[in-house]
Amino acid sequence: MKRPRPPSPPSISAAAKPPLSPPPTPILKQKLQRTGAPKWLPLKLTQTELTLPLTFPTGQTFRWKQTGPVQYSGSIGPHLVSLRQRPGDETVSYCLHRSATSPNAAELALLDFLNAEISLAELWSDFEMKDPRFGEVARHLRGARVLRQDPLECLIQFLCSSNNNIARITKMVDFVSSLGLYLGEVEGFEFHQFPSLERLSRVSEDELRKAGFGYSRAKYITGTVSALQSKPGGGDEWLLSLRKLDLQDAIAALCTLPGVGPKVAACIALFSLDQHSAIPVDTHVWQIATRYLVPDLAGAKLTNKLCSRVAEAFVSKYGEYAGWAQTLLFIAELPAQKALLQSFSQPIQLIFEYNGSAVVAMVGKNCFAIASDRRLGVQLQTIATDFQRISKIHDRVFIGLSGLATDVQTLYQRLVFRHKLYQLREERDMKPETFASLVSAILYEKRFGPYLCQPVIAGLGEDDKPFICTMDSIGAKELAKDFVVSGTASESLYGACEAMYKPDMEAEELFETISQALLSSVDRDCLSGWGGHVYVVTPTEIKERILKGRMD
Repeated sequence: MKRPRPPSPPSISAAAKPPLSPPPTPILKQKLQRTGAPKWLPLKLTQTELTLPLTFPTGQTFRWKQTGPVQYSGSIGPHLVSLRQRPGDETVSYCLHRSATSPNAAELALLDFLNAEISLAELWSDFEMKDPRFGEVARHLRGARVLRQDPLECLIQFLCSSNNNIARITKMVDFVSSLGLYLGEVEGFEFHQFPSLERLSRVSEDELRKAGFGYSRAKYITGTVSALQSKPGGGDEWLLSLRKLDLQDAIAALCTLPGVGPKVAACIALFSLDQHSAIPVDTHVWQIATRYLVPDLAGAKLTNKLCSRVAEAFVSKYGEYAGWAQTLLFIAELPAQKALLQSFSQPIQLIFEYNGSAVVAMVGKNCFAIASDRRLGVQLQTIATDFQRISKIHDRVFIGLSGLATDVQTLYQRLVFRHKLYQLREERDMKPETFASLVSAILYEKRFGPYLCQPVIAGLGEDDKPFICTMDSIGAKELAKDFVVSGTASESLYGACEAMYKPDMEAEELFETISQALLSSVDRDCLSGWGGHVYVVTPTEIKERILKGRMD
């Protein structure tokens, strides 16, 4: 599984450091050897061996920044490097922006940092034989590597990460990084060499508190730096020596440092100390383990003793590189990757749910109401909070469209065009039943490459009789005499409408009923929400109202 490891570069923290400025001016900007115009070179790692989005923004390191569509930049010792993957390129490319040594030394440092001696193809093949489920995940998430970071850099980062959120962790790590030598700027981001132990020792606890580290974390960092300085041979050498110990001994040694517990120690061991069987157990890993490895522990409260049992279960299942398997399974649970995995098993359904939506129409006594949510999202990310899903065709016919937002707008424009042609030819508006047939015909016409929409049509027909219907993406109509629903919140809308609907409601009661049904339903659907948009149509008037709901 291992390729020959290239000659190890000098220890990052032991590398030559420039004269350090006094604490009041921590950022020292000094020019390093330039490597000329940016030049991209192949790294000799294919995308199956290294996929950047599955490696860098996954919680292993907080010092690398996304500086392009599939480009990440960071410092490795005195080297400022960017990595890039382009569609159609089989290999990963790198660009050396600045370096204090030769380009060859920088490439060796980069390969060492990426753990390039370990073949993912061989590891994944071994894991797939041991666990068929792993094979299903790995087929779509290949290239998720475990990094081999400098131990001091990794230690300080994970002291910042404990019981914290990504934005605050990144802010703290950026502050610590700014104490080191300035290397340069890439796409607006400044990069620094990670500060030496000696430089960190000159940062006071009070300075860290003022920078937003808090009382406990500031105390842990200064205490850890002090403890490392007291180690025989120096803290850098002591940390590097942990690579030669057994896992349990390495974790026990790390836990003697202030603020380092078993989980943080396991992260440091896995991501910097060559302890490939280390298993950092948090809530996500606990859920994975109780789902697939130790189901008998489901419902139990996570304790240090159970953390050890989870780690043993991973090692028993996957062997000496269990930490790499755990890392991929953890990445697969992240929202973006989870959505990607679902897209392979339910491709069309996922596209219907991509933007999120909730649409409902309900009939009353000589009136109807149609309502929708206002959120436009890309899966769990909210893009807009005033998206228009309901449109007026004319004063007595309305349509609501759930599904893919781009198809919603395209289909609506085509329907408006066809209705205007009808008006010109017939010199009258379409009846609701006629308009529903038109929508159905347009959808069926595109059945082999369908509009990814589910229409809800509501209108007043002859004798002011309300008409409502919905249909699927190829035009199969479903008529109703009470209510119809569509969108990602359909299941909860059905339940709410069944519970609240009454026949022959007057306009105001109909408004209250459809509003309560919509708001209670979108609260149970993470892909729709941000209030509602309601139309209540009677023979004499159209009432339009905006609902305020939960905005989280």
